[in-house]
Amino acid sequence: MGKWIKELLNRLGWRQEPSRVPLIPRVAVDSRKQATNVARETSAKPTIQTTPLKTDTRPALQIGFDFGTHSTKIVVRRRGERLGQIVCIGGSTDGYPAFVVPSLVRVAEDSLWFGIEALNRSDGRLHQLLKLELLRPDSPSPSGTLSTDFLVTAYFGWILCGVRKWIEKRYGLENAKLFLNVAAPMDHYEDAAVKQRYLKILELAWGWIFGEEKKLITQGVNKAILEKWLSRKNVIVPDVSMRRYDVLPETVAPIVSLSQDPRMAAGMYLLVDMGAGTTELSINHVSRPGGNQNVLCYYDRSVLLGAERFQQSENPANLTSELMRHIWQTWCLGYQKDARNMAARQRWKSVRILLVGGGTRRKDVREAIAVYDHPVFSRFPGEGRCEILRHGPADLEFGPHRVSSEDFSLACVANGLAFPRMQWPRFYDPENVLPVGEGPTGGGPDGLWYLDR
Repeated sequence: MGKWIKELLNRLGWRQEPSRVPLIPRVAVDSRKQATNVARETSAKPTIQTTPLKTDTRPALQIGFDFGTHSTKIVVRRRGERLGQIVCIGGSTDGYPAFVVPSLVRVAEDSLWFGIEALNRSDGRLHQLLKLELLRPDSPSPSGTLSTDFLVTAYFGWILCGVRKWIEKRYGLENAKLFLNVAAPMDHYEDAAVKQRYLKILELAWGWIFGEEKKLITQGVNKAILEKWLSRKNVIVPDVSMRRYDVLPETVAPIVSLSQDPRMAAGMYLLVDMGAGTTELSINHVSRPGGNQNVLCYYDRSVLLGAERFQQSENPANLTSELMRHIWQTWCLGYQKDARNMAARQRWKSVRILLVGGGTRRKDVREAIAVYDHPVFSRFPGEGRCEILRHGPADLEFGPHRVSSEDFSLACVANGLAFPRMQWPRFYDPENVLPVGEGPTGGGPDGLWYLDR
């Protein structure tokens, strides 16, 4: 970093502090260095002989797997295409949108039942809220009971078995390259313990369904068979470069879905994604939606507050106040990173609150957000503007079925996960951004220099 930049940063009150490593590496944009690199590359002498690279012509399919507290959503997208396909496993039932799968496992005698079958049966024991159980410390299960990890692994295997059948019918399994992204409730700095627990479950489920043996997990699968499969496997999660699945932050996936939507205007977005068990919040600046845009993720968080707590509470108004406090804190913690720079503060005068997830469909939640005295009004009296929107991805289809845009908003996380990483927006920590001017005089297309610390 040049001396003049350090002096300018010091005047702006910036201090370099040790920080956590974010999900997406920070990117340095320096046009002079880029130009130098290009010049060096073009001046290199060509080799006399070149060996043609072998190309794999099989279609690459990206699977977005949103394992929710209440329901699971699956989106499959062929790389290079904008349209994603919603895949429903096990059929539909009353009380759920047509494309979601209940996140349920029922153990009846020696058999396991999943999704709608688990919901409709009355025998045995019904296991629900499994996602919330995964967030608790892993501990030995009481004698005679199945562990949460066992139940979730079996459920993941059943879901992936249904996805495999869908792919076989549409493409032929041997004719496609498969990649899988699963969301976990964590921010973009990640939670190592939560991620590792998800990865071990995925390593087992992925190996069962897409490994050499291509096992079959159906409704009523024998518990002893699954236990035998588990006993043979010493779970070692390969390096990310060696596997075709990954676990990604649930706060990031809606941002990816939003950034790929050409209908969205540039500006500040406060995402509120409330599911049954958790709520993911983030405050972001999107510069050019629908393309190779820059996204500044100022702050994101995942909190244990969802529709399930509202349903069980005797005083939901207290939970509504708690949610509003989280929204207020998310905006303020993001704003303080630009508060000292007059040029950067201008973008904060207008904010769009984007509602995602089934919990935000509750009447009390919607009304509370609608009448909420957002801090943008107190910080910018007479100038502040706040707009409330619901994000229903535009580039999705569910076979011949007609789905409302409001229901499509439930597929927002799965939709974001179904975009490959090379199509994801670049996320910059705002602490690495130095505004030096607006328009063509700035360092980048949005008037900002992106620094690498």
